[in-house]
Amino acid sequence: MPTDALRTSRERSAIRMIRLRGELDVGAATSVLKRLLELDLRPGQRLIVDLRELEFMDSTGVRVLLKALDRAHCAGAAFTLVAGPPSVMRVLDLLGLREQLDVIAEP
Repeated sequence: MPTDALRTSRERSAIRMIRLRGELDVGAATSVLKRLLELDLRPGQRLIVDLRELEFMDSTGVRVLLKALDRAHCAGAAFTLVAGPPSVMRVLDLLGLREQLDVIAEP
């Protein structure tokens, strides 16, 4: 299955949203991380990463999300995940990360 992890990026006044699609694994991590780190985040903004269309995520994908979280916090921005399918969220659950992250059902 070809990897097409980063679908769109849009900006509203105080919200930057990234929608991930397909697989977030070692094959997609570099390009997704590059795009996330290129975002011009500012204090008071919120970075929302939408996982609803993600089909698979491994530990490399988790590292990408944690780096995005760190990037947002360093910029003074908030970080929110839109919950993905059970198979994706199970990875976060197994690592005990869901409780530490701001996870919502709908953006």
